[in-house]
Amino acid sequence: MTRRIKRNRLSSGSEKPLIKRLARMAEGVSQRLIADHLDRMDRAYRRRYTEKEIAGHLSALSRLGPSRGCRLLYRDLGESLWELTVLAFDHQGLFSIIAGTLASQGLSIEKGEVWT
Repeated sequence: MTRRIKRNRLSSGSEKPLIKRLARMAEGVSQRLIADHLDRMDRAYRRRYTEKEIAGHLSALSRLGPSRGCRLLYRDLGESLWELTVLAFDHQGLFSIIAGTLASQGLSIEKGEVWT
């Protein structure tokens, strides 16, 4: 699937303040990458994650490349619960491979979400 980046995205009134806030939080990440990321994600993504969490996603995504195809963010939720966020290039079957790998290590997955 081919996706076009809207060249005037940065000038859209309602997105511009959010893009600037995220750029300050995700230091070193270009406003173009931020705008493209927001354009790809649906409203549920923005409702699910705080601006701070989205900035963390953007920082990790900006570090992906040929020699580093995956980044892992994690958060201890207490009571032996962890939130894992895997940021990677989109490949068919990747989610099932990750879920299978975690299960093979004895981890139970209570919930999974995929954002592409």
